[in-house]
Amino acid sequence: MKKRIPLSSLALASLLLPMSLPSQAASSQDITLRFSGEFNGQPADCSTEYPNIGLKATTVSLADYRLYVSRVRLIDSDGQEIPVTLADHGPWQHGDVALLDFEDGSGNCSNGTAPTNHEIRGQVPMGDYRGVAFDIGVPFESNHQDPTLAASPLNLTALFWNWRGGYRFMRLDLLPEGEMIQSEPAASNGHTAGQQAKAVVSAASESGKPRQAMDKGGHGKAGWAVHLGSTACKADSPTNSPQSCGSPNRVELRFAQADPLESVFVIDPAKVLADSDLTRNTRGTSPGCMSAPDDPECDSILAALGLSASGGTQALVSVR
Repeated sequence: MKKRIPLSSLALASLLLPMSLPSQAASSQDITLRFSGEFNGQPADCSTEYPNIGLKATTVSLADYRLYVSRVRLIDSDGQEIPVTLADHGPWQHGDVALLDFEDGSGNCSNGTAPTNHEIRGQVPMGDYRGVAFDIGVPFESNHQDPTLAASPLNLTALFWNWRGGYRFMRLDLLPEGEMIQSEPAASNGHTAGQQAKAVVSAASESGKPRQAMDKGGHGKAGWAVHLGSTACKADSPTNSPQSCGSPNRVELRFAQADPLESVFVIDPAKVLADSDLTRNTRGTSPGCMSAPDDPECDSILAALGLSASGGTQALVSVR
């Protein structure tokens, strides 16, 4: 990345140039941010078994691993955030939204697509940049629309819930080893997590639900998912866009010391699952966590994403 040059150097350089030579200084520059999709410190792979995940050290396989990124900014030497204008780079980027895709449609990821994407491209004004900021999520104004009419990457119905909930900002589908235990829910006043989850996923297609696969012994594996998205969205009807969402659930990330040219942003959901028991699920709720605020499986996950009302530091993304 081009650094600012001291004024004295600029003045000296101008004396060495012919007076008639036009200025070649560019007003903007290209930028490519690099991401690494990993799981428990290893590259994400649809045919690999990952041991020792979560509270019960469960062995799991990946069945899907995709997420949306938006509101990308670079942080200059004064601490100011400068928006990145994303390139129209189909099928991965359009407008202000980019899709990171760490599954390749092979192995357990038959619900996915063969192409993958590990980078975000754009342009910023020339400057001295020291950090990077971005959101995991889709902006509200783009989140509640008809995906069949949207431009890629927002045309993926496998990453869409419904008009009210909008898109899955992150879709992580896991296949834990062994049988899933259905535990009884705790007593609740008001709507249950099962009711909340049903409202979120009621319009999802079968292809959008956590899948089952057969293990090597021919036994079915129940899926355990982390689907991050907006909940408690209020609309006049299920087919109308909401006016607001009580839990937007966009993960806002800011890395003040990250070289945009050299840094790699490592995304590792295994760290988010550190306090989750992947061998059981609360009876009557969606398998895993579908962002329902009163689903017990979401308590530790939302906290590890930095989204808990009681606090918590995000553990999903780090810089290498």
